[in-house]
Amino acid sequence: MWKEKTKEKKKVKVLKKDGEKELKFREDLNAFKDSLKLYILQNTKLLKALFKKVYEKGAEMLMEELGEDRADYKKRTRTFCLSLIFCVAIFLISSASFLDGIFPLSLALISSGGSLVKKRVSFEPRIIVGLTFFSVILSTLNMGKDGLIYFTAVFTVFVLRSVVTRGEFNESLTFRTLSAFFASVLVGTCTMIINSFSIDAVFQGVGLCVITPVFAYMFSGFFVSLGDKIVESRLKARAEVGIAAAFFALVLSLNEFGILGFSLSATLAFFVTVIVAKTLGSMHAGVFGMLGGIASGGGLFSAVFGVVGVVTAVFFSVSDVMALSVGVFISSAVAIYVAGFEGLITTLPEVLFACLLSYPVLKLLPICKEKIELIQDRIKSPVKYEIEAVERKLEKMSGTFQTLSEVFFAVTDTLKTPSSEDVRNTVDNACNKVCATCSMSGMCWSKYYSDSLETKNILAKRILEKSRVSKEDFPDFFTSRCAKVDTICDHINRRYSSMCYTLNDASRANLIAGEYRTVSKLLQNTAEEAKSEREENLALARRAARAMKSLVLPFGRIEACGSRKSVVDVMGVSTEKIDKSTSDILAAFETECEMLFEEPEFIELESTSVLRLKRRCAITLECAKKSIGKKGEKVNGDSLTFFEKEDGLFYALLCDGMGSGRSAALTSRLASVFLEKILTCTDDKKVTLEMLNNLLMAKKEECFTTLDLVEIDLFDKMASFIKAGAAPSFVVRENDIYKINSATPPAGIISKITAEETKISLKDGDRIVLISDGIIDSEEWEVDEGAWLVELLDKNCKKSAEEVCNLILNEALSRFLASDDMSVAVIEVHEI
Repeated sequence: MWKEKTKEKKKVKVLKKDGEKELKFREDLNAFKDSLKLYILQNTKLLKALFKKVYEKGAEMLMEELGEDRADYKKRTRTFCLSLIFCVAIFLISSASFLDGIFPLSLALISSGGSLVKKRVSFEPRIIVGLTFFSVILSTLNMGKDGLIYFTAVFTVFVLRSVVTRGEFNESLTFRTLSAFFASVLVGTCTMIINSFSIDAVFQGVGLCVITPVFAYMFSGFFVSLGDKIVESRLKARAEVGIAAAFFALVLSLNEFGILGFSLSATLAFFVTVIVAKTLGSMHAGVFGMLGGIASGGGLFSAVFGVVGVVTAVFFSVSDVMALSVGVFISSAVAIYVAGFEGLITTLPEVLFACLLSYPVLKLLPICKEKIELIQDRIKSPVKYEIEAVERKLEKMSGTFQTLSEVFFAVTDTLKTPSSEDVRNTVDNACNKVCATCSMSGMCWSKYYSDSLETKNILAKRILEKSRVSKEDFPDFFTSRCAKVDTICDHINRRYSSMCYTLNDASRANLIAGEYRTVSKLLQNTAEEAKSEREENLALARRAARAMKSLVLPFGRIEACGSRKSVVDVMGVSTEKIDKSTSDILAAFETECEMLFEEPEFIELESTSVLRLKRRCAITLECAKKSIGKKGEKVNGDSLTFFEKEDGLFYALLCDGMGSGRSAALTSRLASVFLEKILTCTDDKKVTLEMLNNLLMAKKEECFTTLDLVEIDLFDKMASFIKAGAAPSFVVRENDIYKINSATPPAGIISKITAEETKISLKDGDRIVLISDGIIDSEEWEVDEGAWLVELLDKNCKKSAEEVCNLILNEALSRFLASDDMSVAVIEVHEI
C-alpha cells in the first residue's frame, strides 16, 4: 500500500517535470520562430540567392539523372547535321572540274586537312580529316574514267600523312604543299600516258600541277579556322585566305546546278556577300563579292557583287532592309552600265532571290564591330544624329569612285584614236589579202618591192590624216600596173572602220567613268549634308536660351543642331519644377526661334531630364493627279508621281517619254523610278539629273524624256522647279497666275544636261499646276499661250485640287481629242 502511493507521487512529479519541459520547449520554439522571421526579413536577398543556388544545383542533379540522355541526343544530332553539311560541301568542292577534265581540288583537300599547331592535337582535327577523306573518296566515283587514278592518289596521300604524323595530321605547311604537288604530278603523268601525251592531256597535266599546290596552301588556312584556336595574326590571315578559297571553290562547284530557274552559284555568292558585309565590314565583303562573282559568272557578276559588298556594309548600321534595298539598287545600276539591260536581266533574279533568303538570317547575326562602335557613339551623344565614321566612309567611297573615273577617262582617251602602228597593220592586212588572189603579186613584191612598200607607207599616212583612202591617194607608178586598186581601197576602208568601231566601243567605259564621277559627287554631297545637319546651331541655341528665360525655368546648358530639321536639347531640366503647360513651352520657343516645333518630349536621365524639341513642317499639301494615254495606244507614255522624304522634302515628278506607246512609257517609267529612288537618299538634284542623263545616254537605241520636277520644302515653305524640255507650269496665287517656262532640251539627247531651276517662296492657298505637252496644242499655244487654261484656272480658284484636275483634263480632251498622252497634277498649299 505504501509502495503504491509512493509510485503515484513519483508519477505526479514526473508529469510536472515533463509539463514544465514542454512549456519551456514551446516558449523556446516560439522565440526561435520570431527570431527566424526577423532573420528572414533582414536577409531576404541572401536567402533568395541561397534558394536559387539550391534550385539550380537540384535542377543540375536532376538533369544529370533524368535528362542526360536527352542532352546527349541533342548534341549528337547537332554534330551529325554539321558533319553532313561539311561532307556535302567537301564532296561538291572535290567534284569541281578545271580545264574541262581535271579535279585538282580533291588532291588539295586531302593534302591540307589538319592542324597547324605544333602540339598533340585533340580528336576534333582527326575527325575533320576523316570526314574530308570520306567525302573526297566519294567524289572520285563521279570523275569518270580518271576516277580510279584520283582514288589511288587520294588514298596514298592519306596513308602517307597518317604514317608520318602518327595520326595527328599536324605536319608543316611545306610538307602539305609538297604532298599535293607530288600527288598532282602522279595523277598528271598517268593521265598523259593514258591519253598518249596529246596536247590537251599535257595542258591539263601542267594545269593540275600548278593549281593543286596553290589551293592546298590556301585550304590549309580553311582547316585552321575549323580546328585550331587562332591567336597569332599569322594564323588569322591564313585562315581568312583559306575561308575565301573554300568559298570560291564551293561557288565554282555549283555552276552547273540551279533551283526554280535560279543559278545556285550566283545566289550563294550574293547571299554570302551580304552576310559578310554585315558581320565583317566593307573590305571583306568587297573581296568575297568579287571572288564569288568570278566563280559564278565572270566579270559581270564580279563587278556587281564586289560593289554591292562595299556599299551595303555602310548601310547595315541603319537597318537590314535599307542595306538590302541599296544592294538591289546598286547591283542593278552596275549591271546596266557594265552590260546594258541584258546584264540587269542576267543578275537581278539571283540578287532578289538571295535577298529573300538572307533577310531572316541577317536578323540573327550581329553587326560588324566597327558598326557597333558607331551605334554606341550615337547613343552617347543625343544631339549628333549622324555618325562621323559613316561620313568618313562616304568620303572614302567618294574618293574611290573619283579615282576610278579618272582611270576610265584616261584609258578611253588613249583608245579613241587608232595609233600609227594599228593603221599600218590594217593597211598591211588589207593589201596582203587582196594581193594573195592576184597573179601579179609575185612581180610586185619582188621586182617592185620598194615601190610597193612606199605605197603602203603613203596609204597609212593618208588614212591617219583623213580617216579613209581613195584611188587618188595611190601613187601613179602603182596605179599604172595594179588592176585591183579599187578593191584595195575598199578593204582598207572597211578594216579601218571596223577598228574604229571597236575602239569607240570604249565609249561605254567612258559612260561608266562619267557615272563614277557623278556617284563620287553624290556621296560627297550626301556626307556634307549629313555633316551640316549634325553641326551645332549656335544662333538657334541662343534663341532657345531666351525662350527658357522667358518661361522662368531653371536649366543647365542648351545644344541645338541642324539648319532645316533642327533639334533643340535643353539639359539640366527638372520636371518637378516645371509649372508651365506644353502649349506655353511651345509658344515661347516658336516665338523666340521663329519656327514651328513638335510636342516637347522629356528624356529622363539618372538625376535630371532633357527637354527635346524637334522642328515640324510649316505647311501641308493637298495633291491630285490625272493621266490618260494617247488615243489608240494601250499604254501611257507619261509618268506622274508624288513622293516625300523623311526630312520634310516633297517631290512631284512628271516625265514624258518622247513619242507615245510602249517605248515612251518604258523611258518615262525608267526616269521616274530612277529619280524617285535617288532623291529619297540625297537632296542633290543636279548630280541626280546627271546620273539619269548618263543612264539614258548609255542605251544603244535613242532614248530621251522630258523632266518636270517640283521640290517643296515643308519646313522653309520653298518650292524649286527643275525643267528639262518640259511643258510650262503654273502657280496660282490669289488673283494672280504665274507661268514657269523653260527652253532646255530633254534628258538623254546631249551628254551634258542643262536643266533650269526656278525657286519661289510659297504662301497659304498657293496652287501649283503641272501639265504634259499633250494638254496644250503647240500651234494654239504659239498664238494665245494657252489662254483657255489660264482662264480655267482663274475661274475655278475656289474649287478643290481634285476638281481642278478633272476640269483641265476634260477641257483638253474636248479640244485635242487625246492626240497625245495627257497628264496634269495640282498641288495646293495649306499653312499649319
